[in-house]
Amino acid sequence: MAAAQQVCARVERALAATWTALVEEFGSSPVETAHAKGLIQRVLHGIYAKAGTDALFRVRARALTVWSEPAGAVTGLAAAYLWGVVAREPSRISLQVPSHWSRALPPWARGVHIGAAKRVFQVDGVSTVPVADAVVQAWREAPRDVAVSTVIAAVVDNNVPKSSLLEAVERRSQLPRRDQLIELVGMAGPTVTSYLEYVAWRDVFPPHLFPELDWQVTKWANGRKRTMDACDPIARIDLEFDGGSTHGGVAGFERDRERDADMRSLGYEPLHFTYRDLTERPEWCRQQYRALRAYRLRHSGRT
Repeated sequence: MAAAQQVCARVERALAATWTALVEEFGSSPVETAHAKGLIQRVLHGIYAKAGTDALFRVRARALTVWSEPAGAVTGLAAAYLWGVVAREPSRISLQVPSHWSRALPPWARGVHIGAAKRVFQVDGVSTVPVADAVVQAWREAPRDVAVSTVIAAVVDNNVPKSSLLEAVERRSQLPRRDQLIELVGMAGPTVTSYLEYVAWRDVFPPHLFPELDWQVTKWANGRKRTMDACDPIARIDLEFDGGSTHGGVAGFERDRERDADMRSLGYEPLHFTYRDLTERPEWCRQQYRALRAYRLRHSGRT
């Protein structure tokens, strides 16, 4: 039994390993005992993990890349998660494999047939495509909000070079919404820092309709650095796009109230829009801004 426990410990350290590799290291009897005693269990054909860990994300990711060696590498949202670009584990793991690769994948995985990765990194023991390639594949496979947020997080929070992202785009001949992705890479950071700001910039207050707006403008107020999502420097209006993660609850309300007081001390009138406002009633948002702008310009004598 001690030898079987060693097999289990070995598999736990590796996350997942082939039956063949385990037999070569420990011999067939300890491996068979570990399996019979329920210490290890099958994750994929010929790939085993410690019992009870077969549904863990990293175990499954490791099993996929061991199973597909040497050609396979995790990509898309799963790789972006491993790289730390996104915080939530995806429900499915994308595996980049050559076009000739034809093994059937389990329901929790998907195959991406765009050729074997030319560069592969080991991230937490998992063979993974470069972070830029992962982000571009995430753009292809994820819903719009997740795709946009992933690109912005890569640039703003993880310092992925924009040049690397654009090079990864160029390597893909058939990429949905290619022009939008290139546009977003350029905007991320200087213009938008969140999905909601992207919606505001692209869908609600686009520059061709609202050229008077400046984006991501920083001011100092009462000794604090404040950045306006967008602002009208003539009418002195501060447009804020309020996502629930940073503006919700009592603490968020108090932060917003303090921030609004700081902006008013500089002569800027805050105008807040929620996720629902921007996504479900964009024309109402535009009307609110235009009405406030007309009022402030009229009372400032600038009309």
